[in-house]
Amino acid sequence: MSDREVIRQDAADWVIRSEIAGFPDRATFEIWLSADPRHGAAFDKARALWSELDGVALRCDQPPPARRSRNLKPRRMVVGAIAASLVTMIGVGMSDEFLIVLKADLRTSAGMHLDHRLPDGTVIELDDASAVSLKFTDNERRLQLLKGQVFVDAAPVNSREHRPFIVEAANGEIRALGTSFNVNKAATAVDVTAVTHRVKVTTTGPATPNHRPTLSPGQALRYGADGGIVTRTLSPALATAWRHDRLILDRVTLSEACAILRRHSDAPIRLLDDKGGALSISGVFDARDIEGTLRLIAREHDLRLVKLPLLGFFLT
Repeated sequence: MSDREVIRQDAADWVIRSEIAGFPDRATFEIWLSADPRHGAAFDKARALWSELDGVALRCDQPPPARRSRNLKPRRMVVGAIAASLVTMIGVGMSDEFLIVLKADLRTSAGMHLDHRLPDGTVIELDDASAVSLKFTDNERRLQLLKGQVFVDAAPVNSREHRPFIVEAANGEIRALGTSFNVNKAATAVDVTAVTHRVKVTTTGPATPNHRPTLSPGQALRYGADGGIVTRTLSPALATAWRHDRLILDRVTLSEACAILRRHSDAPIRLLDDKGGALSISGVFDARDIEGTLRLIAREHDLRLVKLPLLGFFLT
């Protein structure tokens, strides 16, 4: 990747961060800005694009595929692809969702957040299309994140509450050493962010590290099915922007972006273009205007957005 592309990516990231109330990373931004005269120009250009798109910034981290004629995919091919995708939606998606419904103690649908106080005084907030199960015993307080995202403000361990608070997500466990943290269960990985105080993360799998990392406020990590852990610095305001109906995508693939948007959409969203799914997207989006976001993505990447009654959105 060239220096110019790196600077362009960094500028887009800073535009996103600057939109967070209070701009908590301002000092670091000033250091970045003064490090190279090209940084200021790139930031101004990214900011202008932000304004032009009326509050939505998009970035493609790799060149899009060659422009295609709209005639290369006849209507019957599009319809065929949609029909084939419905088999997967009905055969696999419905069975997974049914199991989650059976297990869940608390769950939400698209367009719905849920604030809930647990018997121990812990307060949790569920994101759209999320579900958790609860298991409180004499030895521990355990919350299993079945799907979606949860913000936890855990009642601390003290003289009256000796049981540790643990969130289980996929092949990992997050143990509260303080109060609040955020856990997001994506399609292939789990993201954990410490908001106040600390959390300890344990994973299982062939790539599980020997140590159990402890996150302090402003630190985050991602672990996958192999148990491997990647840590990074992340503003808690960015990690929890979803609580204010804002979706912040940071260099995710188009496939991952669709999965995130699907969580906030009443209608299904399917990506039928496998090559396009590898494109990288960053931006801040309105969680309550999913159709507008999809139309913008389709226009920027020369994709075709098809909306069918009862069946939802298809990007091809």
